[in-house]
Formats: sequence, C-alpha cells, structure tokens
Amino acid sequence: MTKNSKRIIIILASITIVAIVIVAITTYGLWQRIYTQKGVNEDNFGCLDITYSENVQGLTEENAYPMSIAEGVETEPYEVTMTNTCDVISPYDVVLSKKSGSSLDDQYIRLQVDGTIKRLNEVTETTSVSFTDFSASESKIISKGVLGPKAKRKIKIQVWFDNINSADQSVGSDVLKNKTFDYKISILNTTAKSNLLAQAILNQEVKTGNIDFTKGEPPSSGAASATGSGLFKVDDDEGTSYYFRGQVENNYVKFGKNTNEEDLIWRIVRINGDGTIRLILDGQLPDEHEFNYLYNESKSVGYTYDNSACTLNSPCWSYHSNNTFTNTHGGNNSNIKTELEKWYNSTLNGFDNKIAYGTYCNDTSFGGGDETGTLYYGAYTRLIPGSNDRQPILTCPNPKDQYSNMRTYGGVYKLKIGLLTADEMNYAGLPYSGSASSNNY
Repeated sequence: MTKNSKRIIIILASITIVAIVIVAITTYGLWQRIYTQKGVNEDNFGCLDITYSENVQGLTEENAYPMSIAEGVETEPYEVTMTNTCDVISPYDVVLSKKSGSSLDDQYIRLQVDGTIKRLNEVTETTSVSFTDFSASESKIISKGVLGPKAKRKIKIQVWFDNINSADQSVGSDVLKNKTFDYKISILNTTAKSNLLAQAILNQEVKTGNIDFTKGEPPSSGAASATGSGLFKVDDDEGTSYYFRGQVENNYVKFGKNTNEEDLIWRIVRINGDGTIRLILDGQLPDEHEFNYLYNESKSVGYTYDNSACTLNSPCWSYHSNNTFTNTHGGNNSNIKTELEKWYNSTLNGFDNKIAYGTYCNDTSFGGGDETGTLYYGAYTRLIPGSNDRQPILTCPNPKDQYSNMRTYGGVYKLKIGLLTADEMNYAGLPYSGSASSNNY
C-alpha cells in the first residue's frame, strides 16, 4: 500500500438500534459535575441479566453546566453489562420517566443512549411505568434494542445540559440556573420473539470448519470447498457476529426507496455482535466517486483525517440530526464519506429512526513499512497471500503507528453509512487476489 493509494475500508449500513439498562435519578444545576453512586447490584428482567457497575439508585449529577455535543460525548459514561440468558433474541425498550415537579424543559436535555444522540423533546413515543417511590409525570421510550441469544455486551448512557436549545439559540446561564431535572431510566424487557429478522437468520444452521481464506467461495473453478457457502460465526468487538459467505440467496432485504420512489434492495452481510443487522446495497449509486481527493499523504486512506484519535474506547462519531452530519472528534471528511452522507440524506433520511449508529472500522493500524516509503496497514498484513497468520478479523484495531502513537486518521467510527472492509469481503468469500465464482452473493 503506497501513501497515495485510495483504499475503501468502511462498512455500508447497520439497521436497527441499540439500547441501555439502568435506573437513575439526576439533579441539574450549574458549573460542576459530581457522581455520588456507590456499590453493586444485580437484577433479572425476563431473558436479561443486568449488572450495574454502581448503585444506580444514588446516581446524581449536581451543578452541571451547558455543554456542546462534542463536550457531552466525552463526559464519563455510566456503564451497564447486559447478558441474554435465553436461546432466542431478546428485544427491550429503554424508558426515561420524568419526575413530577422537574423544572427544566426537555429541550435543554441532550442524551446519548449507547451511541444514539437526541434531545429529550425529540422523543415522542411514550409508555406507562409505575414506581413505589417515584412519581413520574411522563415516561418516554428513548431507545429500543435487541440482544442476541446468549449474547453479552456493555452499554452506556450519557446525559448533559445542551448549550443550544431546540430553536438553535445559545443558552445563557440564567435559563438553566437553579433548575432541576429528576428522572429514572428503566428497562422493559419484552417477550423474546422468534419472528424478528435476526432470529430468522439465526434459525438457520450455523456452519463450522476451517476456512481457507486464500480461496474464493464458491471457488472460481467450480470445485467444492471444505466448508461451502452458508452462515458462519466469529467474534467482533461487541459479541458474536454471524456472517453470510459464498453462494447464498436467502439474505435479501427490501428497505427504503430511491429518489424515483423505487424499492431499495439490500443483502444482509452479517448480524453484528450487538444484534443489529449490517446491510449492503444490492446495486450502485448514481455516480462514481474517488475515496479521497487528497493524495501523496498517508492520511489519504483515512475515512476522516486531522481529527482526534478514533479508538475503540473513544470512537469518532458522525452525529446525524436535521439532515446534517457532524463529526464529534473534528477533522476533515474523505470525499467518499461526504458523498455517502449526501446520498443518505436524499434517500434514507426518512428511515433514520430505523438505522443504527453502527461500529465501523477504517483500519490504519501499522502493518509494516514506514512513513517515508511504502506504508502497509493492518488489513494488508492479515490478508496478503503467504502470511503466516492469514486470518481476517471483525474486531477493529486502534489506529497506532509503529511507535504506538495514535494516528489522527482512520480507526474506529460510529456511523450511519459507510463501506465494506477488506476483512468483511474476505469473510464473505472474496479472496485477496483473483476472483470468486460469479455465484458469490
């Protein structure tokens, strides 16, 4: 990989949503942030075994101050571990119950539920939740999610004062001074279902066996392979991922419409470790685009560049609201990111509430060479023929250079839309070089 190469290494789309489970009470004032919760507790909700890292009955924010989105997503999250103890996918709702008498208006509350950012006044779906020690004036479903069978994942929530109200006007200190906002966030674990799309996929046989990733599937010669086509599994950063490989015909999905009001057809690439579904468009966009106009610089392979480091613990968010994408870690967009987000706004914006912020990988980890000559990245080392450890991965390495410094391009992203990684294409049955059979999906 030379420094001016244009490498397409992001995933296309991730559908459904993720959620969080805690019970919390929060009070708002100005200037300072304080946590007072202590201890550990555990609860069971149907299929979900939930472990709180601290005693959420005492979670309190006092003397908080108005923040931008960039500041809010960097605040310390409250983390909860969820485990699905059942053999089927478990759906759930995350509900925020607002205490009667809270004096701060919903438009000034910004929250991030495991990656999905919204103002509280933008949430319209309500439900009924009762508490013995808490009088709620309203309960809103702030997120919905599913957890795969026997799956385990860590989720998080962040809440902050928004420094811009819903009319996009700056908020002065007097507006929020001495206001309070008390709430509880609770989980409604709905009955495990077998008619979900992800569950229908998992009802198929999951194949096992050692895959030769140097060969296409089906092989271009038409000869039988050791593992064949079908559904396989491997770990990703959020759990166990189930992916389609080779000649499959049962992974079509009809979702959304193009600008001509024609149905969009997609193919399921995989179920992600968090239970969401990753899709790739079964077709082409109206125009072709370069990955990046930037050239003769290493950062030209970055989906974004000149930003703060995009890591697994602090991914780069491309936050979407009101037909606008905003990079929470700053930096510049690659050309392909800009064009894909334009297409999203013109085609999928009306379905935005059904499309998740998925975890996407632009692997710029060090794979050999140096910055003054030919520079290789992680995927090249993993996938090149003759590699002793030839093995694609669905986990995403942090973007470290040869000195373990974090690069300011590429890495781990949270996006609504992107491109396939080289590793995902290899898992799907495309070899590093040569070609698979035209029967590969």
